[in-house]
Amino acid sequence: KDWLATGATGMVFAGTLIVEETPAALKRIRKQEFDHKMVDEFFREFAILKACRHENIVTVFSADEVFSICSLFGV
Repeated sequence: KDWLATGATGMVFAGTLIVEETPAALKRIRKQEFDHKMVDEFFREFAILKACRHENIVTVFSADEVFSICSLFGV
């Protein structure tokens, strides 16, 4: 939907989860710039974050080899 930022690992866009009508951040990961070990690290981080529930930690709704979808703060 709306571009928010570009960082070392990808681009982040603001959007809305259609089912829940919840603001969300969609990060497009530039995996071609990383080796397999770094991509594995991302997946481990996403798995840990997906299991966490705390107001100061983003909620990971989904993640795959190209995108991660997380809660969007400050909206």
